[in-house]
This record gives sequence, structure tokens and C-alpha cells, in this order.
Amino acid sequence: MFDLERLEADFNKDMFGILQREGGVGIYSARFRQMVEAKGGLQAAHELLHPDRQLPKDTFTTLRKTGRLDLTVEHYVVQEKYAPLFSPREREIAKWRLAHEN
Repeated sequence: MFDLERLEADFNKDMFGILQREGGVGIYSARFRQMVEAKGGLQAAHELLHPDRQLPKDTFTTLRKTGRLDLTVEHYVVQEKYAPLFSPREREIAKWRLAHEN
């Protein structure tokens, strides 16, 4: 398997991991689940990181208050490990959302 293919497989695994763990903080992301199952985690992330994308209300607020920003796509996008999968603009959007989004 090529390195990028392995990296994408790891990212997909992490996205499914979010879906498995989010119930612990009272969140169930039906739309995100549909996207990941239909398109894979990487494509779902690219779509969610579009600058004009409207995010579900209060998701970041809930995750920030519970100290669980690790349950966001953005948490993984900014990791150096996954940098080759995303454009600089996508990583910038993810960093901004982690710091400011409510």
C-alpha cells in the first residue's frame, strides 16, 4: 500500500472512531455518519472544510465545554501526520474552527 493510501485509511479509521466515541458526550452526528459511510472520511472532511460550509449549531460549543475537541474532524486535520491529505487552506480553516468556532 502506498503511503498516501495508508494515511487515508488511517484517517478514515479515525473518522469512524469519532462516531464510536461521540455518544459519550451526548452527541449523535447522523449527517456526518452518512457522509463518512457513503464517501469515506477523507471526502467527508474535504466537504466539511469548505469555507462556506455551515456547521451544526452548538456542536463545537458542546465539545469545547466538555473538553472533547478530539471528537472533531478539525482535530485530526491539523495533525502533522495528516498534513499531506489536506490543502494549506483546509488546515487553516480547521485551526481557526478549533480556536474560535462555537
